[in-house]
Amino acid sequence: MGIKQWGCIAALLVASTSAGAYSDELRPYLDLGAQYTGADDLRQSDDGIGGFFGVGMPLLRNFAIEGTLSGSNFGANGANGIKWTEYTAEAAGLLTYPIGNGWIPYLTVGVGVANNKPDGGDRESDALASFGAGTFYLWDRWGVRADARYRRINADVSDLEEPVYRLGLLYMLTPKPVAAAEPEKDSDGDGVPDSRDKCPDTPKGAKVDADGCEFPPEVGAPAEVVDTLGIVYFDFDRSEIKGGERAKLDKAAEVAMAKKGAAVVLKLDGHTDYVGTDEYNVGLGERRGAAVKQYLISKGVPAEEIIITSYGESRPAADNATAEGRSLNRRVELFLVEK
Repeated sequence: MGIKQWGCIAALLVASTSAGAYSDELRPYLDLGAQYTGADDLRQSDDGIGGFFGVGMPLLRNFAIEGTLSGSNFGANGANGIKWTEYTAEAAGLLTYPIGNGWIPYLTVGVGVANNKPDGGDRESDALASFGAGTFYLWDRWGVRADARYRRINADVSDLEEPVYRLGLLYMLTPKPVAAAEPEKDSDGDGVPDSRDKCPDTPKGAKVDADGCEFPPEVGAPAEVVDTLGIVYFDFDRSEIKGGERAKLDKAAEVAMAKKGAAVVLKLDGHTDYVGTDEYNVGLGERRGAAVKQYLISKGVPAEEIIITSYGESRPAADNATAEGRSLNRRVELFLVEK
């Protein structure tokens, strides 16, 4: 088979990668296995027995490439036979056709170098070309493969034309992709899935808490601000009070206790960044306000003198487009207001 024929085979293989379905099962892999070579009569030897090691990488759609190193020993065929040792390095393209249930048949075309040494002779390196077919069978991270290929070695004296059969074990370097879970059903569209929704018939557009139950847009009525007692900041999607913020609340509790009996109450305004739905963020602002309220109660501030307002993401203090801005928006502001 001449250079033109090999070129046509390679061209057909590359062109055919535009057909077929993309294989999401074949992933980067290592393989190791046994190799049997039917010796050309020119060797005057028995068939070759050896092994191979390779690494492969899927590329565009259903096309992959792999590199393989192999070695074989050819025993002498009779009293006048010749022993050979052979090492090869080969790069190949694979056209895969996944058919489901772990099976991935393929066609392959490769080129490389064969290094042969006859017993008592000099070692010789020659170009080789091959084509063949085989199949993978894959589990999650492990698999097996079997293939048969025809190869031609362009030796100095005369070309060697031989069949090569391989059986190997594969290890996938990455796990099988997990299909994305379908989103939970949300019948009333309030942002809380049915499995957690305690109020499944909330009117469309209503603001709800974490349980999917409607609450007024603001808890507590607007009132004249008497004093500003500071701001407490929170981690992303959290309502727990951080240790570094407690000193602010201790000071706020002291001021509120000093005003005990006056016509004022402590108003807590909960805020969030813009990540999440409006409904969820109103609930998150409410939970942050509730956490601050419980802390202040533990410091002696009467519960009836604390009110909470949740604005969710509607009143940002900084630009939500930056991480720093979003961190400044995750907050509870404390005010003393008139009753």
